[in-house]
Amino acid sequence: MEAIEKLLQRGQDAQGGGVGSAVLSAHEAEHIIQQLQPLGIDEIGSTKWYQQHSWIEQLNMQAHHCAQTHSDEFVVELLVSLDRLHVLIHELLAMEAWMANAYPLLKEHLAASVDSASVYMLLYHQVVLANLLQIALHHAHASESLSEDYALELADWCSRCLVRLVAEGQALAEPRERTAEEIMAQTSLEAQEEQRRELDFGLLMCSLNILRSVTDALPRLPMGALGRMVSTNDTLMALLPLLDRPPWARTRTPPGGGRPVLEKWVGNGWRAVPPQDRLKITTTDGQVWLAVTNLLVEPRCRAKYCLDEFRRERLLGLKRHLNDLMFDQLPVLKDLQRVLDEMALGVAPDQAQAKAGALILEAVPVVREAMLRGRNWRALAAEARERHFGEAARRGALERALMMAKNLDFLCELEPRAEANGAAEAGPGAGQPLPPVRVATWRKVHDSGGGVHESWYDFSMDVDEQRPPEPVEVADASFSGSGLGAAVQGLRYRLRPLDFESTRPLPANGKAVVRWGGLSAEALLSLPELPTRDSGEGAAVLWVTVGLLAVDGLALQIKLKKAPKPKERDRVAGVWYAYHPVAGALTVRKDLAAAAAAGGASAEAAGAGGGAGPATASARTPASSSGAGAKAAAGAAGAGKLGVAGKEAAAGGAKADAGAGAKGRAGRPLVQVLSDEPAAAAGPAAEAAGASAWGPSEPATSPAAKPQPKTVTPETVEEPAQPTRVVSEAAATASAPAQAPSARTPEPVATPAQASRAVAEPTAAKATPAVAEPAAAEEDAPGLDDPE
Repeated sequence: MEAIEKLLQRGQDAQGGGVGSAVLSAHEAEHIIQQLQPLGIDEIGSTKWYQQHSWIEQLNMQAHHCAQTHSDEFVVELLVSLDRLHVLIHELLAMEAWMANAYPLLKEHLAASVDSASVYMLLYHQVVLANLLQIALHHAHASESLSEDYALELADWCSRCLVRLVAEGQALAEPRERTAEEIMAQTSLEAQEEQRRELDFGLLMCSLNILRSVTDALPRLPMGALGRMVSTNDTLMALLPLLDRPPWARTRTPPGGGRPVLEKWVGNGWRAVPPQDRLKITTTDGQVWLAVTNLLVEPRCRAKYCLDEFRRERLLGLKRHLNDLMFDQLPVLKDLQRVLDEMALGVAPDQAQAKAGALILEAVPVVREAMLRGRNWRALAAEARERHFGEAARRGALERALMMAKNLDFLCELEPRAEANGAAEAGPGAGQPLPPVRVATWRKVHDSGGGVHESWYDFSMDVDEQRPPEPVEVADASFSGSGLGAAVQGLRYRLRPLDFESTRPLPANGKAVVRWGGLSAEALLSLPELPTRDSGEGAAVLWVTVGLLAVDGLALQIKLKKAPKPKERDRVAGVWYAYHPVAGALTVRKDLAAAAAAGGASAEAAGAGGGAGPATASARTPASSSGAGAKAAAGAAGAGKLGVAGKEAAAGGAKADAGAGAKGRAGRPLVQVLSDEPAAAAGPAAEAAGASAWGPSEPATSPAAKPQPKTVTPETVEEPAQPTRVVSEAAATASAPAQAPSARTPEPVATPAQASRAVAEPTAAKATPAVAEPAAAEEDAPGLDDPE
């Protein structure tokens, strides 16, 4: 329940004020969607058309805002429930016909007599429609809601875009370097045509995402749509040239000369590709490979596909692209390889049966045909020149320019700027020290009422500001049930190692609370218990994770090292505590990192100037904790990678007296502390100490906390090589806008898959503390310093 409340709060925050606030509320979006209606080709450019364009653009921005903030996607749901997806497809077909037939007759007049803002809206309208359809059709239920007529039209539109991409893609993607003098010498018509070429390429890239979404839902679409895409349009053969010579990759020579730079279409823009990422699959690559896999592996599609010798040879040519590196990034390609192997061996569906099963009556699209039938384009262009692009266009120019400026303000918040990314790389709160990560641990002394805990050991770990934070992305399993492949982006900070001798072992059974800035997380501890001091049981190194990135906003990974001779023992349980914290890494959600760091730094400054500030005072809790709402997360590091296992646990909340559990029947302390000499007598526990400024007050019988561990600066040594793991971008949500209004954040470096899955694991229905798993004997997490 706590996790659900936090997720709902995130959605409410996304619709609140401040930076990144929503464009539309759910009620405003519903009112707009109810007013959407199909407009004729002769109405393009009218005041009514511009008003509907403005509405669709606002819906598009709001839909992408909801997807990026992982909040409720009410725009998509309203489009489906109010049956307005067909309006978007109708508008897309009308604009396509207008651009192909009327625009060539009007482009000189538009460049000479109409303001650039109005012309840009005309050119940009197709991109907005395709962009909104892209994010809506990413959901399977939206694709399945299409009627047969509009499913056929959408399949044909994707096919026409594929043909254009194969024929014109290389020319549209060709870089055009111009000097300042050449740009100033450009005529209005030349600048307008250059804008059109750029928008056309973005539209064709967006069509690949729509095509992949349609192929995902193809078995559940009407039979006519399946036959149209597989047999009539032969979409599979149209996709193959794109894999052999992708137009979304180009080589550009810098204006000043030098080595050519490889660029790829990533995040709806051209990005230079570092040499180490040249074999990395981009989102566009992944969309094409997934579409090919859907069309070739799906049994219903294979049964409809007439496979002759030419097609067989072309398809078998795909095998040269498939290798282990591709399978690591897109595991689904193994199914494609299996089908190709069967095809090479002659194992294929019966082609005679495929031909016999063809429909005698074929469903054909009628919407576009009705638009084009009997149309006099010259008369339509002349009428539009007088009615829409004359005095009426000049009167509404200022209003449209103001609307574009208003939308641009919001787009600047959606678009991650390079300066903002550079600041994030340098760390939030650049120019001021980052606050330390504070950890408080409790030992479980009684099982009644879900568990009674006593304060055990508090310590802090400093952020290593010499090492910039690493962008990470983990899957958000909170949305797994909705079918939305959401992801949470964060920044991972490396922490300075601690001196092993100055730390205290963590309890085998207890809980830990982490605080950094204004963020906090809690987890149950369940570490290996050693029956004897000389026991060889237990791994040498363990990793424990506290917090869930998607829910708590932060996740702390603590490296625990086993002491060769444990010094502290639980008298009641008779077990030894052997695992000391020595290092760690902190991952903070990207949208919360700057605020948390700034809040933590100000709290530290206030505490240094005059005692504990408000943040520390509010953190004090009673010493007897019931552990209610605690989240358990323990991890393991193996094979040189961070291994994290995290599950949210909820313990009962009855209060109990911790004093009764703090001493044994003879009044002796429950924890026995030994010196380094094995023969030394076990002395009594240290006197009770007052609570730290940020932690809970300790009971009178609790053992004294040792002083804070001193931070050790390790000697400068060569950084161990990290294992290279190429992560697929194709699994990302297909919610990236096509141009500036829908740009996505840059692709972060992904955490190892094992760690990502565990951190975002859904909440458990039953409260079961996670047990820390051992790491490999002498292996460490990649990039973390070992204090030894």
